[in-house]
Amino acid sequence: MKNSSLPIKYSSILSIALICILAFIIAGCSTSVAMYQRGESYLNKGDYDSAINSFKSVLESNPNDPQALSLIGIAYYKKGDYNEAISHLDQAKEADPLKVEPYIYLGMSYEKLGQYQNAM
Repeated sequence: MKNSSLPIKYSSILSIALICILAFIIAGCSTSVAMYQRGESYLNKGDYDSAINSFKSVLESNPNDPQALSLIGIAYYKKGDYNEAISHLDQAKEADPLKVEPYIYLGMSYEKLGQYQNAM
């Protein structure tokens, strides 16, 4: 005789596992959103080092996030570290070639370094 409770237990375990996975995903997303908001707040206040650290936290979970790459590049630009700005803005451009902001700040960063051909 078959044990009919086995499929029910198995489906219950799968349901619980799915719920746990979704909870971790949602918690991770809310953490990223909070770090974005914190980073943008720091950026607006002129606290560029704190903004950079916040955006780096976002990049830990999603290293190719075009928005985080762009914002960290902008923070480096505003801090006056144009080489780091270029590095991150290039990555942002690669991650999302249609995003305009990295191109603007790339041009301005190259201009600050006197690399006018690259700026154009």
